[in-house]
This record gives sequence, C-alpha cells and structure tokens, in this order.
Amino acid sequence: MEYFSTIEKAVYLIGIKRTKDAVSILKDVITNYPEAAHPHSLLSLCYADSKQHKAAIEEAKLAISMEPDSSFPHYALAYAHFSREKFSQAEYAIRQALAIDPDIDSYIHILAASLFNQGMYKECMNAVQHGLQINPNNNDLLTLKSLLYTNKGDLKRADEFINKSLYEDPENTIALARKGWLDLDKGSYKSAQTTFLSALSKDPMNEAAREGLLEVYKLKSKVFNFFISKSFRTFYFEFRWYTIFLILIFIKTLPIWFFLLSVYLLAGWYLSVLFNYILRFGEKTKYLITDRQKKQSDVFIIINLVVGVLTVIAGIKESHMLWKVVFILLAVLFIAIGTLEIEVKKDKWMSIGWGVLLIGILFLMFSYSLYIVAIASVFVICTYGLGWSVRFVRTSD
Repeated sequence: MEYFSTIEKAVYLIGIKRTKDAVSILKDVITNYPEAAHPHSLLSLCYADSKQHKAAIEEAKLAISMEPDSSFPHYALAYAHFSREKFSQAEYAIRQALAIDPDIDSYIHILAASLFNQGMYKECMNAVQHGLQINPNNNDLLTLKSLLYTNKGDLKRADEFINKSLYEDPENTIALARKGWLDLDKGSYKSAQTTFLSALSKDPMNEAAREGLLEVYKLKSKVFNFFISKSFRTFYFEFRWYTIFLILIFIKTLPIWFFLLSVYLLAGWYLSVLFNYILRFGEKTKYLITDRQKKQSDVFIIINLVVGVLTVIAGIKESHMLWKVVFILLAVLFIAIGTLEIEVKKDKWMSIGWGVLLIGILFLMFSYSLYIVAIASVFVICTYGLGWSVRFVRTSD
C-alpha cells in the first residue's frame, strides 16, 4: 500500500513540475523496491524534463529490461528521445509501446509529434485523427492538429482546434502560445500580446511565447511594420481550375512579380533579425530572446561585419574578386538566417542541402565577370527566399 501511495505522490509532483522532489522520492522507492520497473520509468521522465538525457535513457532502458512486455517503459524511452530531439528514435520507441497498448492517446501524441518534427505531416495527421477518435478531448492532439492546419495555411480550422484545446485545458501554455501566434498571423497584435503574457505568467521559459511576444514588440514599430509583419511567414497558394489561365495571362510579368515579392520578403527577414539583435540590449526585451534567436543574430552580425569590411576594401582597391566574394556572402547571409529560423530538423537539413547547392553554383561561376556573379547571387537569394516562403497546395475539398 505504501508503494502505491508513494508512486501516486511522485506522479503528482511530476505533474506540477516539482521534478527534484519527485526524483528524491523515486530514488527512495527504488532503494526499497529494487525489482519494480515503474519507478525507473517515472525517474526517466523526470531526468528527461530536467535535460539529463543520458540518465533518462539509461533509466528507461533499465525499466524495459525489467518489464519488456509493459508499454510504459517504452513510452518513457520515447519521451527521453523526444526531449533530446531524436525524433526518429522516439518514433521507434513509441511504436513499441503502441504495439503493446495501441489505444492510449498520450502515446499516440508522442508518435504524432515525432512524425511532425520529421516533416511527415500526412502521417502525423493520420495519427492525430486516430488519437482523437480514442479521446476527442486530448488537448495536446488538438493543439497539434491546429498546428497542422496552420502549416496548410488554413487559419480558420487552426483557430477552431486551438480553441477546443484551450477549452479542455485553459492553463496549457503550449496551446496558449499557439493561440498567440494565430492571433499574430491574423494581425490581432493586442490579443496576441495578452495571450503570450498569459502563457509566460504560467511558464516563463516557454520559447514559443517568448518569441511571439518579441514579435509583437517588433511589430509596434510603424516604420518597419509593413515588412516585419510578413517576415519568416509561409504563404500558401491554391491551385484552382482557372490558375493555369492566370499564369498564361501574366506569364510575361511573372518574373517581375516574383522578384518584387522576394525583395519584400527578404527585406523583412533582414530587418526582423536586425531588430532581434537590437532588442537583445533592451531592458524589457533582452529576456525574451531565445538561444536560437541569439545564434541567428550572432551569425547575422558576423556576416554583415565581414561584408562591410570587404566592401570597403573592394571599393578602395577596386578589386572585382573581392566584390564577387561580397555578393556570394550576401547569399550565404540569407541562406544562414533562413535555415536558423527553421525548427523541424528534416526541413532544416533540406534548407542546408539547397543552400550548399546554390552557393556551390555561385562558386562554379566565380571565374565569370563581376556583373554575372552579382546577378547570379541576387537570383540565388530570391530563389531561396521564395522556396522558403511560398507553398502551392491543392484546392481544399
């Protein structure tokens, strides 16, 4: 009886984020009940939450060795892999858990989230639908479904499901942050700010809410709002029966429109990251900058400084070779900040692959004239920017 009451207390402490207290209790339980696997699984969850990834995996594997036919140790291992962003390993482990207990919605959420972070959006949606059939009120799955609709450009459905999620759990900080970003995408800056502040009051380290509130502060600048409001956003265009006719009508001017769109988007990228760097020194905003944004703005400043120095030297020496390097570095700049903006690992690697290919083409053209290298660099920057921002989708049913 004492064992079960102690385990219940540990589970409660984990639920309210008192991880250290839970760890202390679980270690005592393991000492008193060395043959029990469940405390090791719970201890693994605690270590994963406190970023002690190696210890988390070791405890989960120990629990699996003790009870291989129990699903929870496999779930603990999946959670440990997920917390260190090893999503393919998390997927494999959670499928082992689901092979034993296929109808546990919390397991299905780990599977769906792992698929999402691997860029497997169709498979993710199938998993989410299955999980919601089991438990229609699972707020984690509802939040993920909202994110999937956001990725498809369907903000109306995204808003519908995030509201359902918050109805089930108004204190869910992940859902609150997602709601804030939806408000931001719709231009409701005041509502977004309120939602982000609500999320941060409950979880000050919520990165999505910190980035969102920072975005609100940036958008308050009327001078740059026109550009920054669309920076690092994805635009969706639906193919309809008349799309081909519009393309044929405007075929001659399409290159001009694509060029203007890419210039607009890339100006927003540049100004957005520049603002991030400036806001790092603000009293109210320096705490909102995330590690990813710090890395992004550091790379931005370093490349800009190198470009600035090389531009001065190239101007003084009238060196065409240095001017070519400057143009290539500008392409590297936009590819770098675009890649650092991406969170899904599969998409990030795809961005790196395209970036290496495009920069490689520029280096192959290095022996050509300065004019050609400059035009090619602009073309590479615009191509990357449009490829990053624009998605073509099928007409909605």
